[in-house]
Amino acid sequence: MRTAWMVVLGIAVLGGSAPMVEAVQASLDGLVFVGEIGEQGKAKGDQDEFVFQDGTFRSAACDPYGFTAAPYATQAEGDAVSFESETVSPTDGRMVWRGTINGGSIEGTATWHKPQAGSPPEAYWFRGIRKQ
Repeated sequence: MRTAWMVVLGIAVLGGSAPMVEAVQASLDGLVFVGEIGEQGKAKGDQDEFVFQDGTFRSAACDPYGFTAAPYATQAEGDAVSFESETVSPTDGRMVWRGTINGGSIEGTATWHKPQAGSPPEAYWFRGIRKQ
């Protein structure tokens, strides 16, 4: 967080404007949420941990499928921050994540695009609370 504010201050001193996405994105780094991810239409899901670190987003429940951490983009919306990320697996396709962080909670959707021809995307929900 300190680095992000130094970048904003440095740009302001030099007469430029700071890109808001970078300042907000840096504020997500270090956040970890514990919760669950489940298929759309189902009330119960599997345990998951959502990690923001070094400018990347990762879902621990997707690790066994080969999905790795990927860059994320953010946008401030009042007191909330929305984010998007696309994680990729060398064998199981890609997942597009869209979520919102508000206070100490996270929630959103993930769409799994499997690599098999003719396989329709699968829709998931996710939610969690900030890990202390």
